[in-house]
Amino acid sequence: MNLKCIAIDDEEHALEVMIDHIEEMPGLYLEKSYTNPISALTEISASDKVDIVFLDIDMPGINGIDLGKSLRDKTKYLVYTTAHPDYALQAFDVQSDQYLLKPISFAKFALGI
Repeated sequence: MNLKCIAIDDEEHALEVMIDHIEEMPGLYLEKSYTNPISALTEISASDKVDIVFLDIDMPGINGIDLGKSLRDKTKYLVYTTAHPDYALQAFDVQSDQYLLKPISFAKFALGI
């Protein structure tokens, strides 16, 4: 069974790394990716039946904590991917399932999943 994933990160390089990890991990399938968090907010709906959202925190327009609050009921699992360890408590207040600190190696990604 493939888990449908969405990746959201405003940094193109970080998004590419996440996409590579998702594609490399058996059982995961990348449905969509976004560099613009506002686009993700307006385009992702509950009918998309997303299994995992990988979400950066420090983004323009809307930060990942606020975006996570809006997306939490639209996904089974919410995984934060960030370079900022100081947001961990806020992320778990949003009921995130995992908090991965960048740079995210494939080994760290696989263990987190």
